Amino acid sequence: EVWLAHPRAVQRWSAGGERQHSAAPRQVGLGQDVPLRQLLCTRDGEVWATDPQGVMRWSAARERFERVPGDGDGAVSAIAEAEDGTLWVSRPAALEQCRRTQGRLHRLRRVAGAEGYPQLRADALVVGADGVAWAGAARGVVRVGPHPGDVEVLGTAQGLPVQEVLPQRL
Repeated sequence: EVWLAHPRAVQRWSAGGERQHSAAPRQVGLGQDVPLRQLLCTRDGEVWATDPQGVMRWSAARERFERVPGDGDGAVSAIAEAEDGTLWVSRPAALEQCRRTQGRLHRLRRVAGAEGYPQLRADALVVGADGVAWAGAARGVVRVGPHPGDVEVLGTAQGLPVQEVLPQRL
């Protein structure tokens, strides 16, 4: 299956190229007119979405996205799965690492200003096999290592070819 998100539609397509589901975001529990929305299919087959309401998970039984118990407050702009199965979530001025247990999210770590994370919203997010999270935003790339305080902001002064890192570039 392939899932696609657009400000006016969320769709699911079969491997054979047949559209299986198409609906306006509001019809499937998501905020309407969100310009950048990310969908994540985890290796266990769950489908997750970023939303102004927070982290949303697809309920096949209800055919809609629902808030996840244990999720913190605030909009989510990017989401990624790490090798260990944890989810990394980008919120305004913070990254959070969460473990999924019995249908709930349990926050393991929050990286924010106290650790050197800048005041930005990352719209691109990926986690390497080494556990390092890379967040891309309009002001460059933020590298978040596995240890507290291991945060580095990279921009054109550090050699990036462009300052703005869009979701499709990371």
